[in-house]
Amino acid sequence: QDVYVNCYVPSGAPANSLFTVLYTSSSGLPTTPSGSYGYLNSDSSGTVLTQYNSTGAVNAVSKGATGLWKAWLPGLGLSGNAGNLQVTAVDAKKGARCKVSDWSPGTAGQTIVVACYDASNAPYDSEWTLSYSYLRAVHGPAFAPRSFGYLWYNGSLPPL
Repeated sequence: QDVYVNCYVPSGAPANSLFTVLYTSSSGLPTTPSGSYGYLNSDSSGTVLTQYNSTGAVNAVSKGATGLWKAWLPGLGLSGNAGNLQVTAVDAKKGARCKVSDWSPGTAGQTIVVACYDASNAPYDSEWTLSYSYLRAVHGPAFAPRSFGYLWYNGSLPPL
């Protein structure tokens, strides 16, 4: 799998910047059901291009207003905010960013609102990926790792 990474400053200009890349592809159900893991890749219209759910259920996406989608990951996680969500814009033509705009966990699954923006911070319809993990490694064996961590930072960042 080839992965091309482009980094931009908020104004949209290209920038040399630190970044991380994680590529995952899963198939089949885990032999030892511990934790939860799911991902999906949606195009800008809300069509699911690829998806995986460790319960065997099918993840879904519905399109909202410009730059908004609702993702449904049935059977994953808990009824409280637990686990890790990651959303990334996929757009080779235009600098874009996506984020988790809202997260509604429930016993039946996870509902996530994804919001994407262009370089001028206007809502933008972009392809995107989303991954969710709870008590489960996103790579390696299908059982809980010996140690792992989650970070949810909801504070302000210094200017670039």
